[in-house]
Amino acid sequence: MVGSRAPYVAAGAGALAALALLAYVLNTVEAAARADLLFEAAKSAIGVLPLAFFGVIVADMIRRRDANQAHLREIDAYRREFRHDVLEAYTDLRASRRTLRSAGFVEPWTTRLDERLLQVFDEQMERISGTQLTLERLKREAKGSNALFTLETTISRELETFETYVNGVVKEWQRTRTQLEIGGTSDQLRAWPMYAAFIDYDGSFKIAVDALHAIDDALLADLRQVQTMA
Repeated sequence: MVGSRAPYVAAGAGALAALALLAYVLNTVEAAARADLLFEAAKSAIGVLPLAFFGVIVADMIRRRDANQAHLREIDAYRREFRHDVLEAYTDLRASRRTLRSAGFVEPWTTRLDERLLQVFDEQMERISGTQLTLERLKREAKGSNALFTLETTISRELETFETYVNGVVKEWQRTRTQLEIGGTSDQLRAWPMYAAFIDYDGSFKIAVDALHAIDDALLADLRQVQTMA
């Protein structure tokens, strides 16, 4: 607030200084010359003062516009980065799902487990765990951020759905990973309902897909709005 009044304060101070100088000059000249001096000063004031104050107002308007545009650019950059993180999390989750399928951790649950396959399994589950942590962070950032996202309620709700879904798969891995042994088969994974539904071709992965689409639509709406304003 103080900064927004600064140009007007400076202009007022300048006007007072000019009046003080004029008063000083009037006191130092002869009485006969004062009338002419006042007349010339009045003419100058009529021409200069409005332009000076108008210039101050225009300069302040330009400064405020530039500050507002800079703020909008910062918000736009944050939204783009946020969207990038959401899309990357989804892409990572989908890539891990494909890798687990191609390695045989899917129906018909007959893959014979060896050290190499269990290593692949753990690597992908760790990657999925990292995705869950990313979604958890994004969920915290989105909550209550109405100034950043117009559709904050939708984004927060869908991130909650997305993160909860992935977290369910991760928790099964954390609780029951020790049950998978070299020499066993992937049939043991059928006892993991969240994982089994996640990896199945017609299973629950649509939860992640639908959440991703809803989040992306909400984010794109804000990004398009900024482009229109620009």
